[in-house]
Amino acid sequence: MKAVLLSFLFFIALVSQAQFLEFGGGIGGISYAGDISRGYQPLDSRFSVHGVYRMNFSEFVSFRTSLTVGSFAADETSDPIDPLGSVRNQSFERRLLEFAGAMEYYFLDYTDRQSPIQFSPYLFAGFGVARINEVPEAPEGFSRIQAVLPFGLGIKQLIGKQFALALEFGARKSFTDYLDGISGGEQTTKRGNQFGQPNTDDWYMQTSLTFTYILYKIPCPFPYVPNQSMFKR
Repeated sequence: MKAVLLSFLFFIALVSQAQFLEFGGGIGGISYAGDISRGYQPLDSRFSVHGVYRMNFSEFVSFRTSLTVGSFAADETSDPIDPLGSVRNQSFERRLLEFAGAMEYYFLDYTDRQSPIQFSPYLFAGFGVARINEVPEAPEGFSRIQAVLPFGLGIKQLIGKQFALALEFGARKSFTDYLDGISGGEQTTKRGNQFGQPNTDDWYMQTSLTFTYILYKIPCPFPYVPNQSMFKR
């Protein structure tokens, strides 16, 4: 209970220091990289939607939280990546629910209204949790809720004074080799054959387009002084 209270107070402190807030959402695509598909495969992406809440602490530093709903999939039945893939002959699709927080660093002051530059590239990195649907091939004790490390880059453009559009590419490193249900030889009918890569964890990547509305924090030029006369008789 104490940890929850401290976290809430820390969150309130962050919000109070933010110069302006943003919220919005967008669409994107998620692809997977692991034993069946290696590297970034944008043509194999599945549709996703997401919501974003962002706190901007300065012209260059922001913190955001995001909620993403989507799926990722792979199929080697028609085009295996290696000779063992033709024996493995696997395919899968996983539904995904991800909640993540990340710090962002912007390289340009895109918020300066006196500047002709209304955009900035940025980097982000953070921590999240992802919930996937059941993996029948996973060993006993496998958790459907997995920690992930999101990081990547993007470019953000102001639209008018209170809107922004961001195009982003990010990778998510997981800490499990069973997002695809394949790890070592024990996942096949032929024990002793290394049909997967048990020493490397699975990843998924997301390309997204996000539209946000900006709420500026307007400072009050005069300090508030309570009217003491109302308490006098």
